Amino acid sequence: MENNTPETLPVQPTPPAAPQPAEVEQKSSSSKIILWFVIGLVVVVVLVLGIYFLLNTQQASTPKETAVIQTPVPSPREDLEGDLNSINVDTSTNSSDFTSVDQDLEQL
Repeated sequence: MENNTPETLPVQPTPPAAPQPAEVEQKSSSSKIILWFVIGLVVVVVLVLGIYFLLNTQQASTPKETAVIQTPVPSPREDLEGDLNSINVDTSTNSSDFTSVDQDLEQL
């Protein structure tokens, strides 16, 4: 007996379409960017707090300035004025030295 009906092959079920790899990579890259942003933000906050506490501890450890009472020391100007007053200068000889200069100035 010959059967003229074409034989039908069994249909194999096709697996469901896999998600596009581009979408998976896009979600993965955006989550990596967010993760790196959060890590960077944490590092910056830790650095700022570290510097803040470092400066506060240095400020606290520096000793406060205490008032030092100094006795007045005579200034060099006062010493020089005293020395000048103690020198005896003969003014009679000095005026004779300038007479020639005075005459020259009058001639101008």
